[in-house]
This record gives sequence, C-alpha cells and structure tokens, in this order.
Amino acid sequence: MFSTRAINLKHSKSNEAGFSLLELIIGLGMTLTIVGVGATLLSSSFNIRSRENRRTDAVAAAQHALNMMSRDIANAGFGLRKNGIVNDDSDASSIRIRSNLDAFSGTSGAASLAQVDEDVEYFLHKTDTDPNSTRGELFRYDVNLNQSRLLVANVDDFEIYYFDRRVDYTLDPTGGIIVTTPGVTGLMGPNGELAEVSDQSQTSYVVITLMINLDAVGTPGQPGYIPASQVQLATDVALRNRNLAFY
Repeated sequence: MFSTRAINLKHSKSNEAGFSLLELIIGLGMTLTIVGVGATLLSSSFNIRSRENRRTDAVAAAQHALNMMSRDIANAGFGLRKNGIVNDDSDASSIRIRSNLDAFSGTSGAASLAQVDEDVEYFLHKTDTDPNSTRGELFRYDVNLNQSRLLVANVDDFEIYYFDRRVDYTLDPTGGIIVTTPGVTGLMGPNGELAEVSDQSQTSYVVITLMINLDAVGTPGQPGYIPASQVQLATDVALRNRNLAFY
C-alpha cells in the first residue's frame, strides 16, 4: 500500500518531464529560421551602409574637384590680356588655365607666371583601352611645381564645353549636356542650339560635367545585392576677367 507522500512525489516527477524529440526539432527549426532571416537582414544592412559610404565619399570627392576647377577657371586670365585658357592644351577632356594671381602684389616676381596655382591643367587620364571610352581618373597638374594630384578615381565620363557667353542646358543621362539656349548668328549648332567656340581664346563661359560609377555590392541573386549605378554632376563657370557685360 502506497502512502500519500509517495503518490505526490510520483506526480511531481511526472510534471517535471522535459521536451519530446519532436518539440526539440521544431524549436531548433524555428531558431535556425529566425537566425537565417536576421543574418540576411544584417548582410543587406551592411551592404547598403557600405554602398552609401562609398557613394558619399565619391560624390564628396567629385564635388570638391568641381569646386576647385570652378575657382581656378573663374580666375583664368587674371592680370593677363587674354582669357588665360591655353588653346593647345584644352579640349573636351582637359583644360589648362593661366593667371597672374600676384600681378598687383608689387613683388619682384609679380610680372611672371611662375608661382603656385598660376599655371594649372585639369585632365582625364584614361584607364580604358577603348579609344571611344571616357573612363579614367581626374587629375590636377600644377605646371610650375611639376606636380600632379589625383582628384577623382573611377570617372565614367568627363566633358568640358567652351562657349562665348552664358548658356542654358540640361544634363544628358548618357553623359555631357544638352544645350537649350537658342543659337545666334555664327554660333548655330546642327539642331539650332548654341554651339561651342572653335577657338578657346574666345571662351567666356565653361560648362563641366562629371559622371562617376559606383560598383555593384554583393553577389547577384543573393540577399543584400545592390547593382552598379552612376552619379552625374555639373558646374558652369563664367570667366570673370573677360566680357563681363554678358553676365
């Protein structure tokens, strides 16, 4: 005959029984599912953050380069009789500008153009072997110091336009600009738009476009993948030392 104490003890042990094998398998499966979803979201978050950091850095570098170019080009021709653009070294992917920044300083070397920042060239060093490609790296070269400086890497397109007056334009998604200013006598383009000058020494207004490419992040078809993309920027500069009446 069992005592009441023995019966209560037996019931207590029965109530403390663990999980069954099926319950453990279900619980483990749910845990792995949650961990997998969390890992996917975390990977996607890291990819997005990495991409946005790279995008921010690339855009900041491009904007800094355009600001630097705008400053130098705006000062082109200072203390000179011409606009300061060197014809032979200026085209659609490079521009060389000269200025006598200390022309009125009263120093012994004020008449020369041998100082820092008085003879500068911006150019695209192409890294693609395709002759039709506009991809490369944007450099600033100080002729007097014989020093070059990398401004922007991974440039997908870099174009410079030369006009004798201010123009209106829109950005072309494929690169460059579309001029919307109506043409004038002697400067009509093929579609009636204002055309560029044929002689850079007649330039009074410069438009520069810069397109940078952002590489893909992650693997196609995998969580967190972000495809490649492009960012296009532009700046326009009036040469303040020439034909100010146009502005």
